[in-house]
Amino acid sequence: MTKTNYPMIFPSVMTKQMNRLLLFLLFFMAYGFSHAQELPERPSPPALVNDFANIIGAQEQQALESKLVKYNNSTSTQITVVTIQSLEGNDIAEYSFRLGEQWGIGGKGKDNGVLVLVALQDKKMFIATGYGLEGVIPDAL
Repeated sequence: MTKTNYPMIFPSVMTKQMNRLLLFLLFFMAYGFSHAQELPERPSPPALVNDFANIIGAQEQQALESKLVKYNNSTSTQITVVTIQSLEGNDIAEYSFRLGEQWGIGGKGKDNGVLVLVALQDKKMFIATGYGLEGVIPDAL
């Protein structure tokens, strides 16, 4: 039998280390969830242009809404535009996909929605596409 030069880790020490690690992970997850930005509720009645940052003029908003409704009716692809003031430290891609999922953008069962998100103060924009459009609109260039 070969003798090893590795120090012996006792089960009680290993248990304490695992408990500390689990406690740290739980704290980290709880902190992350408590600081996640609340997503805006989808307006009722639903609209394809949602200007929460108040950067689109009324006439432009109405014209864009009309064009997006016509496009939706002719192609069944739903494009939604959302503007917000700030991401409040959140990742824009993750925020966009959560918002698209919560709002149910795209045809039911087709997953053919597009969300254009603009975060004004962060100076960021992201286009989130549903899986049904991956062949038409790539999600990365």
